[in-house]
Amino acid sequence: MILLERRRIIFHVSYSFQYLFLFIDEIAPCQSRSVIGLMSLIAAISEVIAFYLASRVIKFFGTSMTSIFIFLAFAVRFSGYYFIVKPYFYIPLETMHFFNFGILYVLMAQKAEAIAPAGLSGTLQGIAHGVTHGLGMNCACCLFSIE
Repeated sequence: MILLERRRIIFHVSYSFQYLFLFIDEIAPCQSRSVIGLMSLIAAISEVIAFYLASRVIKFFGTSMTSIFIFLAFAVRFSGYYFIVKPYFYIPLETMHFFNFGILYVLMAQKAEAIAPAGLSGTLQGIAHGVTHGLGMNCACCLFSIE
């Protein structure tokens, strides 16, 4: 059940991030450039901080609890995208990128390294990240863009 939910989350994440900036441009055409710029800045800063602190966070909370935090961060972020109508309120939601990308990326690499046969950890990490961030995003965009 948990594996199925993780696949659904990754699928919806892959689809939503491609069209988020277009959605913001529709809500507030005149303000969208500054909002999108600030969202990208906050996401990048939180990502760098997450990469710096990821091993400590995962070691302190454990992999299972960290996975739960990542799930909750996705829930908060997507709920915010659904309920918030003013585009400037999306900017604080981008701090969830700390968990949604930074910690998730490191957690996937650690899990892949833990289950990989000897000498193949880099290959499995590449496959896991490629499927999630490359193939997953492209398939989701193709499937959901068909009308």
